[in-house]
Formats: sequence, C-alpha cells, structure tokens
Amino acid sequence: MPGGSPKISISSETSGQQMAGPLPCRPILHEFGDGKKIGNYHLDKATPIGWDAVSHGLVGLWDLIAFSVHNFLSAMSLIDQEAGCCAIVASKDQGAAFPAEWENRFVGNLGFVIKKCEEIQSDSGADLAQRIIEMARQKMSLTVINNSLFNLKSVIEDAVKNRAFTYIPDDERKKIINAPAHWAGAWSKFSSIRQDSERAIECYAHGLYDACVFQAMVVLECGLASLAKALKVTRGVKAWGTLIEDIEKAIAAFSAAGRSTPKGAKSPTAAAARKRAELVTFYSEAAKEFTYFKDAWRNHVSHGRARYEKQDAEKVLMGWTAPAPGIGVPKVAVAERHE
Repeated sequence: MPGGSPKISISSETSGQQMAGPLPCRPILHEFGDGKKIGNYHLDKATPIGWDAVSHGLVGLWDLIAFSVHNFLSAMSLIDQEAGCCAIVASKDQGAAFPAEWENRFVGNLGFVIKKCEEIQSDSGADLAQRIIEMARQKMSLTVINNSLFNLKSVIEDAVKNRAFTYIPDDERKKIINAPAHWAGAWSKFSSIRQDSERAIECYAHGLYDACVFQAMVVLECGLASLAKALKVTRGVKAWGTLIEDIEKAIAAFSAAGRSTPKGAKSPTAAAARKRAELVTFYSEAAKEFTYFKDAWRNHVSHGRARYEKQDAEKVLMGWTAPAPGIGVPKVAVAERHE
C-alpha cells in the first residue's frame, strides 16, 4: 500500500505506556506475548485455569469468571482486534499484504489464542490459529487472513458451546473442602479407604445419592476385609453374609480360647485377659455393624432394590465421620491396628 500502513499512538488502559501500532477496530490495542498481562491480571502471578487441568474437580466461580472466562473473552477480543486491523487496511487496498511491522504483535496475540484453545481442548482452533500465523509470516493477503480470523472465531465458539459445568450448592461444596478434616480420624487409621470415601463425598455433592450409598458400601469392603484378616479368616470371593458368619465363628473361637488354658500352660495375666476381652467386644460390635450395613444398605443398593434421597446418603456419611465410636468407619477401621 503506498505510504505504508496507517499509524496511531494508542494509550494502554492497563500499563499507561504509549504503543505505536496500526489503527485497531477497538479503542485499545492490546499486545500479548511478552507483556503477559490481561487487564489487571498478570499471567505470571495468577496462572489461568485450564478447563482440562482439574478434570471433574472443584473450580470456584470466581476463578472461572476472573481467569477462564476473562481470558477466553480476551482471546476472542484479540481476534476481533487483529481482524479489524486487517479489514481497515484491506478496505483501502484489497490486495494489501500483511505488513512486516505487525508480525511481532500479531504472533504474540495469536500465540495467546492458541494457549486458550489448548485449555478448552480445541485442537482445531489451535491448528487454525497456527496456520494463520504462518500466513502472516508469508505476508499473504490481509483479506485472506481476515477471513481466516473470522473462521477461527467460529471454530472456538463451537468448541465452547460443547463445554458444560455442574453447579454445587455451598453446603455440598463445604463437605468436599472439609473432607480431609472431617475424615482425618478414619483416614489416619485406615488409609486404604480414602479414595473411595472421597468419591462417595463427591457423589453426594453432585446429588447422586444412589451412587453415594453404593460407593460408601465399597468403602466398607475395605473394613470388612481388614476385620477378616485380623481374625485370620480367608476373604476370597465370599458373599458378605458368608464372610460375616465366618468372622462371627472366629470371634467365638477367639473368645473361647481366652476362657481356657491348655494343660501345662501358664495362665494369662489379668492385663492380657482384659485386653482379650476388649478385643472380643470390639470384634463382636464391628461384626454387628457390618450385619447392619449389609441388611439396611448394601443388599438393597447393590441389587437396585431401593432409591436413596439426600437425607439417606447424609446419614451414611455423617454416621461414619462421627468423632465417637459408633456405626461406621471410625469403629470398624480400628481393625487395621490389630493386623
């Protein structure tokens, strides 16, 4: 174009610096890349949250708005900006080629767009943005580049339309956040239940109450296996009813052995006898709890015989996290100490 591209000195809202550049389609010509700044958010201080970085995890609404959405809208604004620059010059000269002096800014801005495409898992968007960068480096027609930028917006918009988010009420959110503190006693005694109990809590928070109860029964599998091991009962693939019967027989044998001393053997001390009696009580109560869960919960949820509401799932979870020994994991989990 004769005389070169039109120039204008533009003040940045965020940095106060004067930047010389092509006339933009918006009042402010943002420049990304080395600046690493979006509005008042510095990328090197507050890394944006990629939508795939916390798959099925908990993301706060503030983080979603301040970073994910803000950065996404900034990326779309950059595409509009660069398309506007192309359109203004191309309107005066349809055959105008991409100006060399635009390259650094253009590549930096499209590079930022590529990162946003990767965060929303839009491979087609990232690939198209990379191809547009190559078009610019090859000094292709601004009209062609402008059309490609328009297509890029459409590709990204289509990708965003396929993203969905689940709302978690505040009370349920707190149960997820506070789980480590509430379950500290159970997890410290029975570390193997942590993953399954976390899943039960997450099912509860998402309103999947049948799944919560079912996952809770998976947690109990660990406790039942531990109790069987403590009493030297083979777990195998036995049904709960059969295994509990074997455990009860082992408890009876363990109790009987404490009441008789083999001929010629030394009688146990009072302390040893008291400890055995305490173990018999503990094992017996634990076995009763498993019988309760089997009859009241496991048999029904495992065979689809019942549907559970919020209060049902909460009863299972809250029973387990009670600080005092009672129905649930705190009592059963202690079996691991006797392995």
